[in-house]
Amino acid sequence: MRTTWWLSLTTALCFGSAAAAPQWQALPAAPVAVRIDDLHFLDASHGWVCTGDGRIYRTTDAGESWELQHDDPSLYFRCIRFADAQRGWAGTLSSNALMFQTVDGGAHWTQVTSLPFLLPNALCGMSVPSAQVMYGVGSYSGPARMIKTTNGGATWSSKDLAPLASTLVDVYFKSVDEGFAVGSVGDFPTQNSAVVLHTTDGGTTWQQRYVGSRLGEWGWKISFPTPSVGYVSLERLQGPMFFLKTEDAGLTWAELPFPDANEQGIGFATPDVGWVGGADNPTYGTTDGGATWDVTPWGEYLNRFQFLTPTLGYGSGVTVYRYAEGPVAVVAPPKPRPRALAAPNPFGSVTTIRYALERAEQVQLLIADPSGRIVRTLEHGTRGAGSYLVKWDGKTDRGADAPAGIYLYVLHAGDRHEMGKLVRVR
Repeated sequence: MRTTWWLSLTTALCFGSAAAAPQWQALPAAPVAVRIDDLHFLDASHGWVCTGDGRIYRTTDAGESWELQHDDPSLYFRCIRFADAQRGWAGTLSSNALMFQTVDGGAHWTQVTSLPFLLPNALCGMSVPSAQVMYGVGSYSGPARMIKTTNGGATWSSKDLAPLASTLVDVYFKSVDEGFAVGSVGDFPTQNSAVVLHTTDGGTTWQQRYVGSRLGEWGWKISFPTPSVGYVSLERLQGPMFFLKTEDAGLTWAELPFPDANEQGIGFATPDVGWVGGADNPTYGTTDGGATWDVTPWGEYLNRFQFLTPTLGYGSGVTVYRYAEGPVAVVAPPKPRPRALAAPNPFGSVTTIRYALERAEQVQLLIADPSGRIVRTLEHGTRGAGSYLVKWDGKTDRGADAPAGIYLYVLHAGDRHEMGKLVRVR
């Protein structure tokens, strides 16, 4: 790997002023979670984040302080977007509570119950190109469906995007009419290939602009630093790894190699300067449009980036990070507890979930499907301090064999709530 990555960044963005170089820093007062899945900033000061343990936070001072606005550990919030300072939506991984809305800046959140019948099992990505128009897509395990409002959430429509795609993870609209959605086509999670869809008529019709050739791969996140140049991360549980780049406004996409597996969040501040994060790998950075990548000294579990200008942006992972010019008076965030981990993952017949307790706690360890339905209860009771290994043999609570696909392992231990993803293969 090159040793001049940060020097190149300084040269590219600071025009000789090292002190003013944009840099990433963890915000000291920001929430810390197993995963802060998404964020949305309306401007440099006002933003929201949502977490996998059912929480939504707001900042009004550029991330210097945060207010907990919603807390429901039964929900997994995957995405969040605001149309203005008052109206916003948050999507979940639960089909029976798919989306919540606020009309008072997040002080109160209520479930949206006016959605049409044909819906995703989960909402994984949202885009708000205007004050009245919002698009949402899901899910990462299928089916591939889109919801849309053109009147600020008063009414909703939906669209099934099969057979163009079998799963959808993220969506990005340049305008109210033109947008992109990424996911996969084929049987998830081992027989599917990445796909990029494109619409120019507000989602009425879509075209496949890219279909991958590798199996067990899917599009994860979209980043367009300019109208012409865009990037898509491709999640895959084993190599070789690639990401996608367009230089003609998304009409064609080129595959470029990436040095690590399981890439997820992707964000570019300029056409050349960008980052990729993921579940188990470090955060990587590039200053040459993805031709080369280096491990960066910051970031963990990055899933979403948002850039307000080429020198101001935010990222969400185990905490919230800010990209800004000049020195930032922050300290390292508190370390989250060691996360529950499952191995092997993917697995065939048996996997083992490892977790640790600092003190005696009431514990529940559950296996759930992507919609939130409980498949198997593995632990339920008081456990003392120490480390634990719990096997799941792929059976449901009724003794049936759980089919191949995506599952969530869910740990509740006192005030601790964690989720992780499991992939069962055959």
